[in-house]
Amino acid sequence: MIAVTLETFNQPLRSAVVVAAQAGIRGMVFDATGPLGPASLGETARREVRHLLQSHLLSPVALRCPLRHGLEELDGYETRLERLRLAMQLSFDLGARMILLGLGTLPAEVTDPRYERIKSATTELAQFGDRIGCRIALDAGQEPVEHLLKLVQSIDTGSLGISLDPATLLMEKQPLEAGIFAVKGVLFHTYARDAIPRRVDRPAREVNLGQGDIDWISWFGTLEACQYRGAYTIRQPDGTVPTLTTAVQLMRRCGIRG
Repeated sequence: MIAVTLETFNQPLRSAVVVAAQAGIRGMVFDATGPLGPASLGETARREVRHLLQSHLLSPVALRCPLRHGLEELDGYETRLERLRLAMQLSFDLGARMILLGLGTLPAEVTDPRYERIKSATTELAQFGDRIGCRIALDAGQEPVEHLLKLVQSIDTGSLGISLDPATLLMEKQPLEAGIFAVKGVLFHTYARDAIPRRVDRPAREVNLGQGDIDWISWFGTLEACQYRGAYTIRQPDGTVPTLTTAVQLMRRCGIRG
């Protein structure tokens, strides 16, 4: 399924779903914050969001759960866990049944107390996900993919996996296709996001799909070879109908359907 992040549009959900549908997109990812957060969406509002998406033939793919402070920090630890549990319940209620989560800074040493806090929190959240039927896809890229994979494999649950962002991998100088093969079997989500990496004479920057240095034929082909069946979520600076339509057309030329 070709999806898009709500943040790509820089406009309210109701307006964004119209643009997404016009561009031929079939799924949406949005942040579980502000007016779309668990505290703001009661039972009636949750039904209205589901109906809004369904009326434009869009499916909720996942809820992003941005954290101001990582799970390794003690201050506000329990509050963050509760907020994430509420976001997972919201994701289940909307039909997405998955959250996308950046853990924060994952220490290299498993004996580091911060690593132990992250593992404990992630285990607790994954067990909650097992109970209610909501998966967690951990954002990879800031640290080596293999490092995050080790954490996922150390937790006995079927609800925990990984989300890959090719633009982040590129800008962090991590291998792209090798990253896909490394997480085969636990890859729950991937972005379709393009970038130009940093050089001596320029900083790295995000660009619209097809305007950067990602080899999309290779990226999508590797995902197909690894039997990835999740959504491909467009995330780019420009969310107008023409640029999104161009992105969708590029993906379809690469063999992506839905």
